[in-house]
Amino acid sequence: MTMNVQRSVARDIKRDQARQKAALTLAPTLASKLVSIVVHAEEMMGSDGHRFNRIALKGLLADGEVQAWAQALSVLAPRKRK
Repeated sequence: MTMNVQRSVARDIKRDQARQKAALTLAPTLASKLVSIVVHAEEMMGSDGHRFNRIALKGLLADGEVQAWAQALSVLAPRKRK
C-alpha cells in the first residue's frame, strides 16, 4: 500500500470509530425511545399483548433519531433477512 492509501484507510477507521463512539453516547430522548421499544416489544410478545404495542413500535422504529442511531451501529447488528 502506498503511504496515501494507508493514511486514507487510517482516517476512515478513525471516522468510523468516532461515529460508533458517538452512537454509544445516548441523548436522554434517544434512551427513552430505546427503552420504550423494549417495553412495547415485551408487552407485544406477552400473552396479553395489545395491538397498540405494534403501532407504537412501528412509530418508534421509524423515528429519525432511532434510525440514525441504528445506522451508526449497523456494523454491530445482525443483518436483516430478505
